[in-house]
Amino acid sequence: PYDFQNLFTWKINKEDFSYNFYKHKNLHDGLQITITAERNSNYFVYKILSPIFLILIVCWSVLFIHPKQIESRLTVSIVCFLTLIAYNFVIDQDLPKLGYLTLIDNIVLLSYIYSALPTIISIFEYKYSENLNILKLNNRIRITGFASYILFFYIFLNISTSENTNINSFLKAITL
Repeated sequence: PYDFQNLFTWKINKEDFSYNFYKHKNLHDGLQITITAERNSNYFVYKILSPIFLILIVCWSVLFIHPKQIESRLTVSIVCFLTLIAYNFVIDQDLPKLGYLTLIDNIVLLSYIYSALPTIISIFEYKYSENLNILKLNNRIRITGFASYILFFYIFLNISTSENTNINSFLKAITL
């Protein structure tokens, strides 16, 4: 049999080789190979999702800078947004080109939205920084903003799990 140990991102669960004899005149004898494999999700968790989380944490940290320091806030948030875009070009080589959105694609799109939000929030807070209600709102956004990202991330995982049972190994890898 073929040496499947060199497939680092895949775990081979079962190999089955059989030779089939057919008695019909239109069918030919042949070799049937069945391989059951599952993708190792640790690569995606540690090499793709972890850096995205780190970029978003840095991006959302701008909300701890005073709203009057708009230059600092915008510099950090825009650099994080551009870093996420550049990182997407890097990881795009490792992801399959499909005609539909995968779980990773949905998470990357969600991350784009959540990396743009601190920039929008910073501009809004700077414009209305004299209003005390805006400063109170900033305190709420600090807490609920990134927490809502984690909530949406969890919702995407649950939706994907209900549609695709192969994601269960991915969920196991995250919880380890």
